[in-house]
Amino acid sequence: MRAHEPIGILGGTFDPIHNAHIYLARECLEQLPLQSIRFIPCGQPPHREPTQATAQQRLQMLQMALQDISQMLVDDREIKREGPSYMVDTLLSLKKDYPDNPLCLILGFDAFLGLTTWHAWEQLLVLAHLVVVNRPESEHPLPEPLVKLLDEHQLQTPQALQTQSQGGIYPLHIPPLTLSATEIRQLIHQGEDASHMLPATAWPLAQDIYAPQDS
Repeated sequence: MRAHEPIGILGGTFDPIHNAHIYLARECLEQLPLQSIRFIPCGQPPHREPTQATAQQRLQMLQMALQDISQMLVDDREIKREGPSYMVDTLLSLKKDYPDNPLCLILGFDAFLGLTTWHAWEQLLVLAHLVVVNRPESEHPLPEPLVKLLDEHQLQTPQALQTQSQGGIYPLHIPPLTLSATEIRQLIHQGEDASHMLPATAWPLAQDIYAPQDS
């Protein structure tokens, strides 16, 4: 039986969504055999400070940013779910909804370095593949658990994301486009123009959210 097309998963706070998120998703869709990419805004970040925008505001910015972009979808399951937003719970939920589609969790290299601090991180590869973006060529050595993980699970071709249902790690290199959500929030707060950093459809709402509030 031919495997169904994989679904890409891109999680984050998206506080706000910006052009680097869109660029990353486009590159993944071009280079990998993905049916679509689901942007999943974190409801309650377990590893980070609380977001500046509310969950509903972040969700609305995502919906506005992606409304006309084919193959990029907004998924609100973490915002609807109570408690900390653990990715393992999200993948379990997605697996129930899409039992025949391999799931591909897209991670930046910094996130991959912190993988062993994630809740129930060992279960991630039972439920999905990992796509690790832009590993530096000559940086600090990987921690031993991650060296072992790569030795056991690294995939050599993107097609393996489709022929295997889960359990692979595929390193993906794309030309970097670096934008900072923190910098964007600061620019808007200072009354400066950051419109070139965000999708045009999300910019007006971002201005309203991050501009100084009248006392």
